[in-house]
Amino acid sequence: MAKRPNIMLVYADGIGARELPIYGSSAWSKLTRRDTSDNGLRATTPIYKKMAAASEKHHAVLEQTQSAAKINLKPDEWRTAPALLCS
Repeated sequence: MAKRPNIMLVYADGIGARELPIYGSSAWSKLTRRDTSDNGLRATTPIYKKMAAASEKHHAVLEQTQSAAKINLKPDEWRTAPALLCS
């Protein structure tokens, strides 16, 4: 029976030689300055901040709505409970 070849396929998008040094190659210099773990060098993403804030508000409203459910709202009040809790 023939042996299977030792082949490994790695697909990685956005990884450069600095992130994945192949066999300890000295072709790439080491970092001499700050790296991307420093928040000052990271890109800002205002839309993500808005989405996170909206998500936090949504969860707060859900928690308040669930609390309101514990006090046995009438069926008519269920439609307006989230709006009342948000205001």
